[in-house]
Amino acid sequence: MVAPTGCLTFPFNSNNYRAIPPPPLPFYRHGIYRHLSVQYPEAWVNLSALHHKHGRLEDAVFHYKRSVAAVLNSEEMNEVFFDRVVEGGDGEAEIVKEVAGNPEFYDLMLMIMNNLGQALSQTGDVKNAIKHHHAAVALLETRLQLLSTVDFSLAESEIMENTDQLLHTKAHIWRASKVNGEWKEFANFQKLKREVDEFQLANGMDSALLPFDTLGSDVEPMWRKNIAVQHAGMLSRFSEGEPKTDLRTPRRGHHLGLRASRLQRRASEA
Repeated sequence: MVAPTGCLTFPFNSNNYRAIPPPPLPFYRHGIYRHLSVQYPEAWVNLSALHHKHGRLEDAVFHYKRSVAAVLNSEEMNEVFFDRVVEGGDGEAEIVKEVAGNPEFYDLMLMIMNNLGQALSQTGDVKNAIKHHHAAVALLETRLQLLSTVDFSLAESEIMENTDQLLHTKAHIWRASKVNGEWKEFANFQKLKREVDEFQLANGMDSALLPFDTLGSDVEPMWRKNIAVQHAGMLSRFSEGEPKTDLRTPRRGHHLGLRASRLQRRASEA
């Protein structure tokens, strides 16, 4: 996921934690809590991410949720998003369209929803983790729908990136659903596998499905082996500090006619 400048993100499957908070943590706390009257979305996300990275999962969950209010610059809109989209599962809500249409909100909100889902999974609250990943899916699908109205030559890299992230998020839901015993999700595996084949593997991207994701599923042994080899290569690059090769041009977010959206007007009136 591409993060705004200065923000920390975590790999979708990061399980490397240390119990001792890093030195920057008290500085972020001091800087944010000293100026509670001012919204610092990036700082809130960074504070959440530091808690997450160093295993303080309950603190991470609390601060990720607080980050949403900072991004939207409105406690009221924060409640609307969690009530309608996360808890209510309303992917068609107007607030989803407004957030997805404005990259100033969208990038941070997408990062928060997926990181929050990951943190909740790691605390064992899988049911709520799935809800937050579904909220991320709603944002991604709405963003892709809006991008379909833009000239493809201008939006190609952003469409590719968001489609890639959509498959990674669906894979999160697949894993969490298995842990939670929601076996009906097994019916979606073949569709997800087909999308991974036709989009990620066909374009030389890393598979959203990991080797152990295929256990208990009807896949060809050679396909499972290829995924395992690819994943091993990815881990090797990561351990050696080699950046992932990406031949696509950097994504530039498009304001899809929502630069003066109601969310921004609410924020300016606050």
